[in-house]
Amino acid sequence: MKNPYETLDVSKDASPAEIKRSYRQKAKAAHPDAGGKQADMADLAGAYAILSCPERRKAFDETGEDRQRDAFTKAMNLATQIAAAVLLKNEEIPPTEVIDGHLQKYTAEHGQKKAELEEQIKQLERAAGRIKKRPENDFIGNFLEGQLRAVKRELEKAEEDFILQKQAIGYVRQYKFEEPGNTVQVLTQAGYAYMRMGTGFSA
Repeated sequence: MKNPYETLDVSKDASPAEIKRSYRQKAKAAHPDAGGKQADMADLAGAYAILSCPERRKAFDETGEDRQRDAFTKAMNLATQIAAAVLLKNEEIPPTEVIDGHLQKYTAEHGQKKAELEEQIKQLERAAGRIKKRPENDFIGNFLEGQLRAVKRELEKAEEDFILQKQAIGYVRQYKFEEPGNTVQVLTQAGYAYMRMGTGFSA
């Protein structure tokens, strides 16, 4: 992704007022009515959305990523895959059964992975607790702590992925599909408009 600070031409310690002023100046010059390009306007708007939100700005400063936008994109991609399964691959199965089948699959996979990672955490914590005396250069202790942090991060990611999966399921459920037996499966007009605009979805 593009660096929002570079896009808005501001420093990393820029104040909210400075960020807003730079955005307005650049947006005015980049607006299509002023001879600018729509793509440039989109870049500016995206950068301002990150830097004008304290939580998203803090997350970007710490990780170099816009996790909120990434999460939304991942959820939408997954929702598209689920919709494709409903519309193209399972025409003889009621849509609700296809959607529920995906949720059951995600829930089972998440439960298994969560149990495995939690057991790894317990094992590493027990191993670290068995060390009663540590030298100044505690290589073994540092190794165990590093492994523990890595597994905990993996567990956090598994939880985040499961949330995205449930969000994707919820998004698809806002559509109405024709049941098997009809010659064509279609989205309602309202559902199609919803997909086009992407409104009402919280990443």
